Amino acid sequence: MKQIIFILLAFVTHALIAQNCSSNRYIDPVFNTSITSGVYFGTANPWGIIPNEDLYMDIYMPTNDALTKRPVIIWAFGGAYLVGTRSQFPIPDYCTYYAERGYVCVSIDYRKGFNTLDGESAERAVYRVAQDIRSAQRFLADNAATYNIDIDAMFLTGSSAGCISGIHTAYMDEPERPASTYGTFLEPSDLGCIDCTGNSNYGNQRVPVKGVINHWGAIGDTSWIEATMRDNIPMLSYHGTADNVVPFGTGQPFNLPIWPTLHGSSIIHQRLSNNGVQNQLKAWPGVGHEPEINTSAAYLDSMYVDTTPWLYDIMQPEIPATIIGSTEVCEGTTTIYAMPNLPDMEYCWSITGGNILAQSNEFITVDWNTTGTYTITGSQINCNLFKSEDITLQVIVNPLPTISWINLPSVTTSTTPIALQATPTGGTFSGNGVVFNAFNPSLLGPGFYTITYEYADPSGCFVSDSQSILIGNVSYNFVNYNLGTINP
Repeated sequence: MKQIIFILLAFVTHALIAQNCSSNRYIDPVFNTSITSGVYFGTANPWGIIPNEDLYMDIYMPTNDALTKRPVIIWAFGGAYLVGTRSQFPIPDYCTYYAERGYVCVSIDYRKGFNTLDGESAERAVYRVAQDIRSAQRFLADNAATYNIDIDAMFLTGSSAGCISGIHTAYMDEPERPASTYGTFLEPSDLGCIDCTGNSNYGNQRVPVKGVINHWGAIGDTSWIEATMRDNIPMLSYHGTADNVVPFGTGQPFNLPIWPTLHGSSIIHQRLSNNGVQNQLKAWPGVGHEPEINTSAAYLDSMYVDTTPWLYDIMQPEIPATIIGSTEVCEGTTTIYAMPNLPDMEYCWSITGGNILAQSNEFITVDWNTTGTYTITGSQINCNLFKSEDITLQVIVNPLPTISWINLPSVTTSTTPIALQATPTGGTFSGNGVVFNAFNPSLLGPGFYTITYEYADPSGCFVSDSQSILIGNVSYNFVNYNLGTINP
């Protein structure tokens, strides 16, 4: 019974791995989408005199999805920190697009408002939203099991103001807070540390950011992007070179000198590249601010075309180091091949010119039954079901030699030794009565005996063939006698 259960489990596991190996998840729409609206995640003091603003999120999820560790994209809306909602265009379209492909997408509230005649108040607005994004991250981290989220795979995105604060969320550390966040003449309150507001989830600790998808964003100081592992956060940026709201290069929002200087996507791109951080800049010449809203929704389609493979590339496992196993084998042999065993990985295999007899995750057993040059292909699938690029191993299957030798005659114990010959030459004869490639019947008694010829060619392919030989008794001469008639 235990053996039957083991076989069934092995079959089910192999079937699941095979299904994952052929999945188009994260690239093509494979799910329907469900939306959980109005999920409370925190309360914080907004700008102005009204205290304690409650913050909510909408969570877009793939339906009928059994995966328990899904990457999540957090969207913060745009609106110059003055207007906007978590359901404005194109957020529902964007989040549905990625939920259909297996992501969890979350659109969040944040605190709006600032004194438009005070540059320091504008800085504080950017910081407040960064705090709210951090509190949303912490809430999702503490509720990862509820929403089947991988807390190590959180991406930040949004548009305009939302992306400005998202970039600050990703790269700005607590010691890098602008002085204005501790209080100003017009706004004397200390906004608190970046992880100290909204909620106390995740022990008020920073949740890592896996990557940033930047739509028309900027940063207050590029020195906040440091050459450290903590700031090694990949970024994909979209920005029009004629953006007069958020600068493509360096300048003030809306070209208003009273507001703080910002460094746009082109400057961020230079800083990330100088620090060796993976990043791409999609600069659209002559295009203004948020063209997917203000000009044409076709820009949104262009964003999908670039963002979808970029996300996959960030989440994709590295190509396996090698496939271990023989690269030259003989026809008819069975060989084991393996990839390095890594935790939380599944393994995909395919071959030409042979049959996979068994697969046990990183191991396969292959029966090579056809001569020629063939390929083994392997890849890995991580716990989020992202598949690595393929690695290949070329295998030469050599033909087995063919032994040819004459049939041995029947002999007697008195027969002189018989010279043994076979092709290809160079092999070895063995068996009772075989001495120096000759069979000597006089060393044996009557009966059947087996002689074996074994040969290995230069490539190591080994074959053997056997014949039986009969040794009879000593021969007698029989004489016929005519005894005539015998009378009683």
